[in-house]
Amino acid sequence: MFRFHFQYQIPTKKNLPPEVERQMRGNGFMMFAQLLVLIGALNWGLVGAFNVDAVEQIFPYRYVKHVYMLVGVAALYVIACRLM
Repeated sequence: MFRFHFQYQIPTKKNLPPEVERQMRGNGFMMFAQLLVLIGALNWGLVGAFNVDAVEQIFPYRYVKHVYMLVGVAALYVIACRLM
């Protein structure tokens, strides 16, 4: 007689493949970095199309440089993660 044996193991950190565990570990920070890159891209689109800089209008002048640096670092992080 044929017996069907089905064994399901609930995924935990102990039995996940290393690739999946690596993806899950940086998921929150990666989403934040991608959001920053998206905001930066939209800002540059506004600058190119309408000569309107949304970052300068939202943040005080002394923080604009910091926001641009944060977007740049986030873009480098996203690129580095995509290449790995």
